Amino acid sequence: MITVWSRAVEALEAIAPRCFFGVPGDTPGLLDSALAAGATAVGFRDQRAAAFAAAGAARSMDTPSVLCTHSGPDLLNALVGISEAYSARIPLLVVTAVGTGHEIGRGAFQYFPVETLSAGLFRWTHRVLSETDLYWALQRGATAAVALGGPVHVIVPAELGEAGAAVEPPAAVPAPAPSAPTPESVRAAADLLRRAARPVLLLGGGCRSVDPVHAVAIAESVDAIALVTASGRGTFPESHHRFAGLVGLYLTPEATSALESADAILVIGSQLEETARMGWHPSPNCRIIQVDTDPTIPGRVLPAESIICDAGVFLAAVRVAVDQPASTPARWWSGLTPCTHHNDGRIDAPTFWAVMRGVLPGSEIEVLAQENGLADLWGYHASTFTLPDGMASLTPGEQTALGFGIGSGLGAALCGRRVVAIGGDGAFGMNLSLLLTAVERDAAITFVVLRDGGFGWPSLSRPVGNQLVDFSVTAGVDALASAADIPSLAVATPEELEAGLRKLLPIRGPSLLTVSIEGRLAFPPEPPDPVDRVTVYSDA
Repeated sequence: MITVWSRAVEALEAIAPRCFFGVPGDTPGLLDSALAAGATAVGFRDQRAAAFAAAGAARSMDTPSVLCTHSGPDLLNALVGISEAYSARIPLLVVTAVGTGHEIGRGAFQYFPVETLSAGLFRWTHRVLSETDLYWALQRGATAAVALGGPVHVIVPAELGEAGAAVEPPAAVPAPAPSAPTPESVRAAADLLRRAARPVLLLGGGCRSVDPVHAVAIAESVDAIALVTASGRGTFPESHHRFAGLVGLYLTPEATSALESADAILVIGSQLEETARMGWHPSPNCRIIQVDTDPTIPGRVLPAESIICDAGVFLAAVRVAVDQPASTPARWWSGLTPCTHHNDGRIDAPTFWAVMRGVLPGSEIEVLAQENGLADLWGYHASTFTLPDGMASLTPGEQTALGFGIGSGLGAALCGRRVVAIGGDGAFGMNLSLLLTAVERDAAITFVVLRDGGFGWPSLSRPVGNQLVDFSVTAGVDALASAADIPSLAVATPEELEAGLRKLLPIRGPSLLTVSIEGRLAFPPEPPDPVDRVTVYSDA
């Protein structure tokens, strides 16, 4: 018998190949049907981990993943990952199988009013009433997840999915064309950049699928510098002399000065969330243009002129409009100052990322997945680490749930990418099941544990040795790797770290590197000289 679940998989795969993730339920469901159909279908041991992985796969595949859930604790445990996808505007198609019958409202087993979960979790929700309605909802949901930027929720009676299919799914509908800017808005943006003395491009996650060649050409034509948000890494080559680092919490002193003195800022594909606005304020005379597909975003937090359109179409159009000879080198930007940190032969956070900066270029790693813990943050600071050109980045959104970085990295690996996933021992201790799934699926991922013996951020506001933030028992990830018989190493010096990375990164399967991190350095680093913030460029 061909079930409705099987036909649902056919309908989704007809739109685009995609990944199906989840924890198997008591009876076969959508995840089982995806596996039987030969789609990429992965069963996890933890729903939160499945949600993290689904978000990472969606980012890597540039198409919504399917998170298969069930009413009750299954969906509730996945909500942490779903909320992260909502925050980062990652398209997910969440399909929840729910019970029906006379027990609803009378203490039904694992019943939860899932249709009430909406704000802050889902961009669109639909409760399916029939087989035909299901196929429509899946097609509509896949489109809405991309167009609205975030998770959508399709709620399906389990008995409907398990029933025999009676109708054929409709033909796949082509995705709508990206929205284009008006010629007037393109001219306005181009004129602003051409006339500005100190223009800045600020690129967010909405530019991830855009060829960086457009932003580079614009920056060189109008003598602009470029900053990116954490989710926007890879949208501008970090090796380029006009790259000024990450914005907000991760600003360098040079970039802060440049940003605060800018007379024009073009924001493309960024919500300008809180962490992106930390540490700087635009000049009162600065004009800001904000480009987004969501009309509620521009001007929400900073006064800005609004352009509603697709980032890629906009950048390509502006590139043509500003057509003028390139200005090389930049006339008002002196570049980033490399970190000159001394480690005394031990590995602290800046040293770890300096070694990564030397090892990753030329490796076969395609994706760097990062947590957002205290030691991880040094990897967002351009003085310490820059992302190799062509390498993708996976980071948490504004929720920064522990484990999202490494979990999303596993999702990318399960879709065929070569991944290095980096996080602290706190994140790994909460998400040990990720290692088990990586082993079972032989995923090409190197997990790197930054072991500093506790929760980094919370420890900064508490006395040394506080039992709430310091671990008296290790997470046991090394023992787990040993029991699973995968390659693993533990290192404590920079030389051991480099040798360990060069040994493990080429492995086409799961591996583990545990790094002993000395101390917990506060972030962001203090500028070495306050004068640097006002002397990094001239008007010459």
